[in-house]
Amino acid sequence: RFTGIREDSTCIGNIFAGKSFGNTVNVDMRGQGSINLDNTGLFVIGTVLVGVGGSASIVFSGIPQNFRNLEIRLKGRGDDPGTSILVLLRFNADAGANYDHAFMQQYGVYGAATFFAANEIRAGVIVAAGGPANSSDELGIQIGDYANVVSHKTLRASGGFKDGAASIGLRHVVGWWRNVAGITQITLLPGAGLFAQNTVATLYGLM
Repeated sequence: RFTGIREDSTCIGNIFAGKSFGNTVNVDMRGQGSINLDNTGLFVIGTVLVGVGGSASIVFSGIPQNFRNLEIRLKGRGDDPGTSILVLLRFNADAGANYDHAFMQQYGVYGAATFFAANEIRAGVIVAAGGPANSSDELGIQIGDYANVVSHKTLRASGGFKDGAASIGLRHVVGWWRNVAGITQITLLPGAGLFAQNTVATLYGLM
């Protein structure tokens, strides 16, 4: 069963072919579940829109294991009174010291750091309540070969943040989760305060 199929797409048996920006995507879903194809050619697994009052987390659970890679796109801000907050990430609700990551950042001056045996990955930075009014920032997170049960999981993330009228930062992150389990849940956490209302995150599957 397929849902959200675009008008320029066709479904023949268990083979789905969808056209996106002149390319053809051929996917054998083996008749399992529903898929949604957005106009980028990615398969939408789920979207979370933060409601009134904010949220202490954004969680994607029950992630299907029939894709090759995952991608998260987040756009929003925090409600902490500071100018910016970290966006933290955990897999499969694991809060143990099982994450390693490094970042490079341009924020006035260049900076970099590495973290070993951390309790989460510091995936990015977004503007908070003390930043410019009506500003919101984007963060993209890519997770490769997330369903394999042989090797530790890896990610890379990139995003920019504008936390002042004349203050902009750029941050790139690479990370590792010391676990061979397939990823079935992803949790995003604000480093301080809450994710503000209208923050939105979408999880995509890539074949």
